[in-house]
Amino acid sequence: MASATETTFVDTRRSPNLLIRLLWFLFIGWWASFIVITLAALVNLTVIGIPLGFWLVNRVPQTATLKLDRARHTASAGADGSTVVTVSNVPQRPFWQRALWYLLVGWWLTFIALYLAWALCLTIIGMPLAFPIFSATGKLLTLKRG
Repeated sequence: MASATETTFVDTRRSPNLLIRLLWFLFIGWWASFIVITLAALVNLTVIGIPLGFWLVNRVPQTATLKLDRARHTASAGADGSTVVTVSNVPQRPFWQRALWYLLVGWWLTFIALYLAWALCLTIIGMPLAFPIFSATGKLLTLKRG
């Protein structure tokens, strides 16, 4: 008989379509993202505010363009024909690596990049460069994968 189980990994994005995301950015996202970036920078200056600052930084892409994080779906098919689908996050680097990166580089690099991306969004020419920077906020802050 063949193998008892097969597993498939699929990364999905659950974001709205591009037109809705563009309209959101034009009317709300450009100014709301500036507020979120500034608030995140301020609360990250305090030790007690760092968790809220992380949460806010990870919400910048969603605030600017309604972009949502990816999820990993795992589908397993058993020999009896049953299927189990689970949703999980992408595996991350060890905590000590992410913490060290944040302390030495992540906190200042993230806010320079976010303000640069926000300024690029004020021009039509700069938008294609800005959106990938917004998408990379978690990577810049703590080397977050996914």
